Amino acid sequence: MRLRLVVLVLALCLFLPKLTLADELYTLSVDYSGINGFPVGTSVQWQFEVPSILTSTTTITDLLSFSLGSALSGCGGIASVEVDNPSSTKPDALAFFGNLCGSNGVTGGAISFFGAAINAAGVYTAYTKNGIANGTLTISAVPEPSAIFLLGSGLLTLVGFAFLKKRYYRGRSALRSTALPARV
Repeated sequence: MRLRLVVLVLALCLFLPKLTLADELYTLSVDYSGINGFPVGTSVQWQFEVPSILTSTTTITDLLSFSLGSALSGCGGIASVEVDNPSSTKPDALAFFGNLCGSNGVTGGAISFFGAAINAAGVYTAYTKNGIANGTLTISAVPEPSAIFLLGSGLLTLVGFAFLKKRYYRGRSALRSTALPARV
């Protein structure tokens, strides 16, 4: 009985791949170079992972990676990212820098606006406050390593059962052929 339950759970993971998806990966890449007088090298990239799609304003301090262009080299990196109102029709994402920086020494972050809700997996165009497209936000599902392990072990289990079943029936047919001849 226990073995049947294990097989059923593994089969569900095989046939319902949505169950194996765990985290959502947010990746933003924008370039402000030449827009509103920003110098070449004014670019921002960041990436973070969350357990599910964001539907309300959320601040992220644990980024997977980030980079700032050469024009933002004195900004001290990105301290946090705030995704504001992702379910609204005018959401935005703001990256807060570790230090004030920029040519005027008062730049504290970089903001990107979006023309539609960002509450589903997909690729979204990022805009400046003046409506100029300058990058993309990609939201994608990432399987957990444990889910991948479960999927692989489920496949191996099914292959093993198929092999044992084939071997079992081959053995039964061999027994029949060696049985005593029927009486006439």
